[in-house]
Amino acid sequence: MKILEHTSTRLTLQRHPTGMSWFLLGILWLFGGSFSGIGVLIAQAVSVRSLMCQRVEATQVNCELTEGNVFNAPVNTTAIAALQEATVATDPLGEAPAYSVILYSQTKELEFSNSNDRGSQEAIARQLNEFIQNAAETRINLQDDDRGLQLWVSAGFLLGGLGLMVWGINLQEVATYTFDKPQNSLTLNRHTLLRHQTTTWRLECFKWAFLLDETGQASTILLEVQCPESQSHHPPERVQLTNAVYTYTRASQQELVNLVNQFASSKQQ
Repeated sequence: MKILEHTSTRLTLQRHPTGMSWFLLGILWLFGGSFSGIGVLIAQAVSVRSLMCQRVEATQVNCELTEGNVFNAPVNTTAIAALQEATVATDPLGEAPAYSVILYSQTKELEFSNSNDRGSQEAIARQLNEFIQNAAETRINLQDDDRGLQLWVSAGFLLGGLGLMVWGINLQEVATYTFDKPQNSLTLNRHTLLRHQTTTWRLECFKWAFLLDETGQASTILLEVQCPESQSHHPPERVQLTNAVYTYTRASQQELVNLVNQFASSKQQ
């Protein structure tokens, strides 16, 4: 806490972030960056498969299977010449059976989609087989998109990480307290990189400054503010001046309490 100005009519105190608050910022940014990174990695791992098939002859269907990620960037593209059939395969391993649509051509077989819902996979296979058999249809486009739950998980990590980082930035607050007798005002200006807030009270509303506890350790200094007209229906407002993040010794806090109270007690002189 710095004393910027101390005269008989004006007292200005300014609180700056200290080593402890910078340490907390580093910890929050470390965890926040890690959480955000995990969120991005999960998003990149989410696969979106697209199948585009085109009839080149009455009895021949050629396809292109494209696998991309959540950002719609193609990762892998496979050409399938002369698609013959689509079937549903069952994988009994795991807690619940998984069902996959398998594409068969003359030279290869490829998995297009998979799900725990057998009905959805059978519908995809049926749609493909009907296209293969119906010479009147010339093109079909299908997509297997499993982004649902994984995207929610990714967003949770990403937003949680960003939230920790923003919280860390807000800890780096510069607060200026100005007691001004000629203006009859007590002004609190709070600055961070993300916000600026100014609160003003009449100086006559300031009651006193006090330490919150009697532990002998670094504790919180509070300013009690209550205007005369609100005494009957509003409790006093308590404004934090310092806490253990900013001031480490009880002695230094007590000196600050004495300074504020001595200045305030002479305001009518």
